[in-house]
Amino acid sequence: MLRNCIIISFIVLSFCQNNTSAQSPDINEIINELNTPTLFGEIVDYHKPTAGSRFFIDGWTKGDIFLKNGDIASNRMLQYNGYTDQLYWLNISSNNIIALDKPIIKKFTLADPNNDETYIFKNIKVISANSSDTSEIFAQEVVEDKYSLFVSRRIEQTGRTNIRQNNRLIEVPVLQPRPVYYLKLPDDGFVKFTRLRNSVMYDLIPGKEEKIRNLFSDHRIRIRNESDLIDAVRIMNKL
Repeated sequence: MLRNCIIISFIVLSFCQNNTSAQSPDINEIINELNTPTLFGEIVDYHKPTAGSRFFIDGWTKGDIFLKNGDIASNRMLQYNGYTDQLYWLNISSNNIIALDKPIIKKFTLADPNNDETYIFKNIKVISANSSDTSEIFAQEVVEDKYSLFVSRRIEQTGRTNIRQNNRLIEVPVLQPRPVYYLKLPDDGFVKFTRLRNSVMYDLIPGKEEKIRNLFSDHRIRIRNESDLIDAVRIMNKL
C-alpha cells in the first residue's frame, strides 16, 4: 500500500512540474484517473474546421464509460463525435484527446451541461449498409422496454463550403445531423428506419400491423417528430 502511494505521489509531482506554465491540475481528478480502468484509443487531431458541429453535445461534458470486461471508468471528460461515430476522452493527465476503441466499450453516459439530462449510449450490433454483415455502432437508448428505441446520432457531410480562417479562405465540409432509428425487438433483433411516419411503424413488426394501427388510433398517435416517435414506441409496448 505504501509503495502504491509513493508511486502515485511521484506521478502527480512529475505532472505538476511538467505543467508549471499551465493551469493547475485537479489533484483529486488525477489520482482518480490513476486508480480507474485503463482506456485504449488513438490520439486525434481535434481542431479540423467544419461548417456545422461534429458533436452530439458541443464542449466537453462529464460521463461514465462501461467496459465490456465489467470495469467502469467514472466521471471522465467526454464528447461523442457523430460524424465518425467515435467517443472522445480528454485525458487530463496528458492533455491529449483520445478516440477510444469502440470494441471495448459496452455503453457510456453523457451529462448535458445545459439541463439535468443524462444520455445513455450503447454499443449495438446492426446490419451494415450494403452488406449482410453486422457492425458495431454507438446509439442513444431513448426507450428501454420490450420494444426499445435507439437513435444513431449520425452526422453527415452534405456538401462543402469556403470559410475564412487566419485571413484566408479554406474549403471545409458542411455537416448536418442525420439521425437513424433502430427498434429493438423482443428477440434482440433490430429494425432500422429513418422516416418518421405512422405508416413506417405499421410495417416494422410482422403480423402486428393491424394491432399497431388500432393502438395508434385509440391513443391519437401521429408521428411527426422524434418526440412523437418516442410516445409511439411507449404505446407499442402495451401490445
